[in-house]
Amino acid sequence: MFDVKISDILKRAGEDFCPSKVSLAGNRVALVEGQKGILSFSDVSVKFKMPDGTLEVSGEKLVIEEISKTAAIVSGKISGVFYER
Repeated sequence: MFDVKISDILKRAGEDFCPSKVSLAGNRVALVEGQKGILSFSDVSVKFKMPDGTLEVSGEKLVIEEISKTAAIVSGKISGVFYER
């Protein structure tokens, strides 16, 4: 019962309150949804403009594998994801 309530809250938060989302596949791939453009890029940091702030993916040997108007895939050895409002 407790698990259902938490999953409902997380689902609602993702759909209703958050215009952006980051999904990680281990420490190798990050899917950034809701991005509005790249602010800076290097092999150790990728900063995205987000609807309500900035998001930085940091690590080593980072590569932007794919990018669209609202989503991006970053691969490499990811050491951190930082969101700043």
